[in-house]
Amino acid sequence: MSFDPVYPLYDPRFEHDACGVGFVADATGASRDKVLPLALAGLGALGHRGAFAADGASSDGAGVLLPLEPSVRALLAPGLRGDFGVMFLFLPVDAAADARSRAIVADAIAAEGLTLDRWREVPVDPDALGQEARSSLPTVAQAIVTAPSGTPRADLDRRLLLARRRAEIAVGEAGIEGFAVVSASSRTVVYKGLVAGAAVGALYPDLLTDLPVSHVVFHQRYATNTHPTWALAQPFRILAHNGEINTVRGNREQVRGRRAKLGGKIGDRLAAMSSLLLDGVSDSHSLDEVLDLMIASGWRLDAALLVAIPDAPALRTDIVPELDGLRRRAAGLIAPWDGPAALAFSDGTRVGTMLDRNGLRPMAVTVTGSGIVAAASEAGAVPLDPSDVVEQRRLGPGEMFIVDVERRTIRRDHEARQDAARSMMRAESRRQVPSPADAQPGPVSLPIVAPTTTTPLAARWIAGLDAERQRLDIKTMALEAHEPLWSMGDDTPTPGTSHMDRPVADHLRQSFAQVTNPPIDPERERIVMDLTVDLGRRAPLLAPLPPHGRTLRLPSPFVADLPSLERMFVGGRSGIGDGRRRRVRTIDATWDPAAGEAGLAAAIERIATAASDAAHDGIELLVLSDRAFVAGGRLPVGSVLAAGAAHASLTDAGLRGQADIVVDGADLLDVHTAAMTLASGASAVVPWLSIELAAELAGTRGAEDVTAEAAIANLLRAFEAGLRKVLARMGISTAASYLGGQLFEV
Repeated sequence: MSFDPVYPLYDPRFEHDACGVGFVADATGASRDKVLPLALAGLGALGHRGAFAADGASSDGAGVLLPLEPSVRALLAPGLRGDFGVMFLFLPVDAAADARSRAIVADAIAAEGLTLDRWREVPVDPDALGQEARSSLPTVAQAIVTAPSGTPRADLDRRLLLARRRAEIAVGEAGIEGFAVVSASSRTVVYKGLVAGAAVGALYPDLLTDLPVSHVVFHQRYATNTHPTWALAQPFRILAHNGEINTVRGNREQVRGRRAKLGGKIGDRLAAMSSLLLDGVSDSHSLDEVLDLMIASGWRLDAALLVAIPDAPALRTDIVPELDGLRRRAAGLIAPWDGPAALAFSDGTRVGTMLDRNGLRPMAVTVTGSGIVAAASEAGAVPLDPSDVVEQRRLGPGEMFIVDVERRTIRRDHEARQDAARSMMRAESRRQVPSPADAQPGPVSLPIVAPTTTTPLAARWIAGLDAERQRLDIKTMALEAHEPLWSMGDDTPTPGTSHMDRPVADHLRQSFAQVTNPPIDPERERIVMDLTVDLGRRAPLLAPLPPHGRTLRLPSPFVADLPSLERMFVGGRSGIGDGRRRRVRTIDATWDPAAGEAGLAAAIERIATAASDAAHDGIELLVLSDRAFVAGGRLPVGSVLAAGAAHASLTDAGLRGQADIVVDGADLLDVHTAAMTLASGASAVVPWLSIELAAELAGTRGAEDVTAEAAIANLLRAFEAGLRKVLARMGISTAASYLGGQLFEV
């Protein structure tokens, strides 16, 4: 190959496309006039990290987030005093649709007790756009919104959130296209569009005026999972994100499944709306919406991020007791939004950046002696004076970096996490202080008990066991603690004319991440992987945190002793059982074959109805068991179908946070079936026939020194190792994010 004589070490083969994100902040208050120009320059320097249309000028999108500080407020609403909010809007170009959209926005604002003070037509220069972006250029306007005198700022922002959701839902129901609420806040305002980062200032002349501000968040988009649109350019209302949230399908379903018990100051009003999250948006947009909801319910942004995108505790050498306590109290509140991520974020008073638990996206931070702090996807993107630089560093996995512009302080990782967690713990503990024992108990390891019964051969065959599965799958797992190795890529079509029925899971194919994710090695990178799961009733999503963890935490979703697990939900554990009321209900997952196909359909419907009825009755643990088929005369529904029916029923009713699902299934004979059952909605599984078969191998030829308990322990370790491989293919590190995510194809 030939080398560039000017840049002899540059090799274009190592060039990778990915979003460019970052921020510029003034930590001292002495250089605010430099912040916006530096941020625009840094954004322009990251243009190569975006993508462009065939016209060479229409970008995937770029933008900036500004705090609503005096200089910005004076520009947007001169003469208006007191707190006010700004709704930045993209409106349809069609005059009738524009008028209808504005009327809907005005009605939504009035419905929340706010006043639309004025409309501001945002100056826009179309010459900054490429031909394709210009053809879709919306009308850009800002609605200046005021609240009654004496309204707290936090309440104003809650009302703005509700007004935004009202408007978005009403516009969607009216079938109006080209409408989007870019931002709606009394603390920040976002300018963005389908424009190259270097031309954001040219597109919006507002940004080229003299605007001294404390900080600016910027983003140059490289679209990987959605088609570029004006609305999906970043930053969003709170954050700018580089990466992919591979668990987003399950995360969205989890939020949808919690709407019946939201709690908090705005929970009932949000629950009355048709949906909590918008449809047809990007993964980053959905994460932004969830964080917006959490902030409205009283969370601080940095603390919410610590719970929504947790780090890997095993990687950390420092101990933050406040963070441990916060995580236990928030256990099960929200599953991790998992996948490679570099975030820049702001709530108007704090601006910061953080990486995901794997650290798979870059973020460089520079601090100058004059108080300017710059963070960007590439070192050197923001043009700072090298002689003024006092600190340069690259964030590691799970690290956070905060500039508190209100207090004019810089908080590096340990201090940033401690401050965020301490603020939430202090605010939530005013009613009741948790004891140290409740702060962070470890996962509960259930005992391993060898079964005392033997399932008849006919029942084993009905469950899907054959000689090959018993000899290769079960024996390898029970004696060697790993699943057997096969050739990679099973794309064999299901034999439609075969006389042998295939198990339901054989008709499913596991999904894998196909965009820009580096692969995860589930063994070499086991330190960042987490198989723990929480069982039991979750705290309402938007209510204050409980004084102690309410869920039962297991080290993995694979359970050997179901009776011990059930006893945990009857009594003897604070926050789980109260010793008086049984919180477990077993649902029969079998059907009568004499009824034909209609019998199977009826059984699935019965399971779905029974699940939602149990949640309404206060049951916390639903056990879907197929053991009734062993006596003869009935057939198992199938673990995947049973779990999917119960999960979908609870989610549709908004009750998924009220009860968890444990599948007690005979067909859980291999890792694939178990993984598909978890992906269908089970929170834990009991592979009872596999456990029985493993116990039978103890003392046999080649396993003379293996006890039944040891064989069962090996079997469970094999299931866990196999699940880690499944997660790794999706670029996921946490089992809690995989549950109910439906990450498979039929």
